[in-house]
Amino acid sequence: MTSDKSYATEQRLNALINSLAPMTGPATDQTINAGWANTIGTLTVPVIAGFTYHFRAKIVGQQVAPGAVSQLVGLTGPTANWIRITYTDIATGAPPAYNHENFSQSLGPFGTAVYPTSQVWVSEFTGNVSFLNGGTLALAGGNTGGVNWLALAHYCYLIAVPANG
Repeated sequence: MTSDKSYATEQRLNALINSLAPMTGPATDQTINAGWANTIGTLTVPVIAGFTYHFRAKIVGQQVAPGAVSQLVGLTGPTANWIRITYTDIATGAPPAYNHENFSQSLGPFGTAVYPTSQVWVSEFTGNVSFLNGGTLALAGGNTGGVNWLALAHYCYLIAVPANG
């Protein structure tokens, strides 16, 4: 005989497992060659109005076109009551170069540091958002100044789980 507590835990675990399904990034490297709000792969999660979600996301990008510019990264989604995001931008290498960390009350876009051609970087997001409207939360990117970049396959992810309930 299962207890109510075990059943409630199982239900929450099932919700977590279901939300992990969109975790993987694009099947192949995705060229980001347009302005803001290009969804990275199929990294989207449906969200419900009135719910607060805890999320974690990562974009691993690589500058491919000549020119050192900042690129656009972040999340898109429906209207929110409130948002709390910590965004970190790190250039890979030996040793990794920590570029900046921001606390934000918007989903994005955020500008990366200025990276030279062939530079690989990691943008990480963690936070909570309470949605006023239901819809879709998506991991997104965009280019600036016509300088393209790649969202590297299998290294990008988005996880979002309800924090209330």
